Amino acid sequence: MERILTLTDQELNDSIDTANYRQRRAARAVLFDERGAVALMYARNIGFYKLPGGGIDSGEEILDALHRELLEETGCNAEVVAELGEIFEHRSFERMQQTSYCYLAKIVGEKGTPTLTKSEIRDGFEVHWFDNIDEAIERVEKTSARADQVGLQFMAKRDGVIMRAAKSRLGA
Repeated sequence: MERILTLTDQELNDSIDTANYRQRRAARAVLFDERGAVALMYARNIGFYKLPGGGIDSGEEILDALHRELLEETGCNAEVVAELGEIFEHRSFERMQQTSYCYLAKIVGEKGTPTLTKSEIRDGFEVHWFDNIDEAIERVEKTSARADQVGLQFMAKRDGVIMRAAKSRLGA
């Protein structure tokens, strides 16, 4: 998979020792329905939008994790349409390095009910559908402008790049 972005805060402190950093892998998707509407997860208690997706469990295949995360977060089964690329994040503020595998996917069947984790429920997560990819990009960019946490800024940058790659792939 082609790397489409590297996000790092290491340039802020070049003496960082990454040997003890936690390694995390995640799968994310720009998910659209039959009308072309795009799903974003809204964290109501934080006031922030992000793409659906999340961590890959130990021993889990990337696409299995993607399908699980999409079903859990959006209540939808999905079919991968295309690979968009990978994003590497070096997050010294969390002592973590994360690789996200990014896809374009479409819903298969009906929209269902999400089954969120306790932390997602605590943060007020809910799925919002935007009429098109441009509206979804605009919403992520608007909330990122208000982001006062570095982690939220990383997510906004990452998800914006993923959605722009999807838009390019769709020829929109």
